[in-house]
Amino acid sequence: MRVLIFEYFTACEPAAPEFPEGQAMLETLVKSFLETGAHVSTITHIDCTSIGASIRAKPGGGSAVGTGGMSANDGGNTRYGFGAEKLSLINNPGWAFHCKRFNELFYDALSDCNAALVIAPEAEGILFELTARVERSGRTNLGSTTAGIAKAQNKFLTYTILSGKGIKMPHTQPVSDLLNIKNTANLIGYPIVIKPVDGTGSRGVYLVEKPGELEKAANIAMHAFRSTNKILLQAYIPGKHVSATMAGGSTATHPVSLNEQSFDGHKPFAYTGGIVCIDHPDTNRIFETATLAWDALGGLRGYGGVDLVISNNEIYVIEINPRPTTPLTALKKCLSNNLAKLLLQALRGEELNFVFKQTNLPFKVT
Repeated sequence: MRVLIFEYFTACEPAAPEFPEGQAMLETLVKSFLETGAHVSTITHIDCTSIGASIRAKPGGGSAVGTGGMSANDGGNTRYGFGAEKLSLINNPGWAFHCKRFNELFYDALSDCNAALVIAPEAEGILFELTARVERSGRTNLGSTTAGIAKAQNKFLTYTILSGKGIKMPHTQPVSDLLNIKNTANLIGYPIVIKPVDGTGSRGVYLVEKPGELEKAANIAMHAFRSTNKILLQAYIPGKHVSATMAGGSTATHPVSLNEQSFDGHKPFAYTGGIVCIDHPDTNRIFETATLAWDALGGLRGYGGVDLVISNNEIYVIEINPRPTTPLTALKKCLSNNLAKLLLQALRGEELNFVFKQTNLPFKVT
C-alpha cells in the first residue's frame, strides 16, 4: 500500500498559527503508516522548519532531487523530512491550494498512491475540495466523505441537524451584519460566543460578556479567514471542555479517547492543548453522545473529533471536526495499538480493541 498523507499547513501555510499542530499530526501519521509497512508520500513547503532549505527542489516545486541534513537512508530506502519515502516540495509561498501548479503537484502525488489521507481546515472549503480531488481520482479516501465534510464544516448546518435529532447543543444563530448581530445577541442573552460559521480550531472564536465587546468580537470573527462572510452567535455554556477522538467506518463508529481541552483566555479563545485519555465518571455517557452526533451527520469516516462541554451534569455538543485532530499526537503515546492499523480496521468495519499503556497524558500546542 502506498499512502499520500497531506497536511495543509505544512504544505501551504508554514507561517500560520496552526502550523505546529499540523506538523505534529503529519509526523505522527507518517510514522504510524510506516510502522505498518506501508509506503508513504507527502507534500510540504520548503520553508517548513522541519525541512529547511537544505533539501533542494525542482524550480517551481516537484519531488525532492537533492538531500541535505534532513534525509536518511533506511535499509536502502531514502527517507525525507518526516520519514516519508517520497517528498514533494512547494517553494513558492504565493501558491494557493486551488492554483494550477498546486493542482498538478497534488494530482501527481495522488497518481503514485492507491490511498490518501487529507488533514486540512474546513475553513474556506479547503478540506472539502482536497477530499473531492481524492474521491475523483478513484483512490481510497482514508478520511470523511465530501458529503460528511459539507455538513460538518458549516457549523450552523451541524446545529440544525443535531438539534433536530434531539442532541443538546447551545442555542446558535447565524448573522452577517452588525445590526443583526446586536439584535440576535440580545435574543440569545449574554454571555455569548462569536465564531466563524466555517472556522477551524479556535481562530476567530471570542467570548462576549457585555454589549460593548460585541463589535470588536464580530470584526475578529468576520476577518479570521479570507472567505468568511457569516458568523455564528452561540449561547455560552460554562463547564468542562472536552473532546472525543473518533474512529469512524462505514458500519460502526468507535470512540477512542476522551480528552480535556485547555484554553489560554477567551477573548479570543486560544487552544493550548490538554490531556488525552482522561478518566471521567461520565465517560460512557459522553461517548454515547459523541457517537450519536457523529453518526447523525452521516458520511464521517476515519479519524475525527467531537467537541463537547459538560455542564451541571448535562452534555452539550459544540461542534464536529471531520478530520484528524491534535490529540492524536499524544494518543499515539498512550496506545499500544498502531494508529494507522486502527484507522484501516475501522474503515473496513472491523471490531477495534484498544490497549492503553498510559492515561491522563498532558500535551501542549506550541
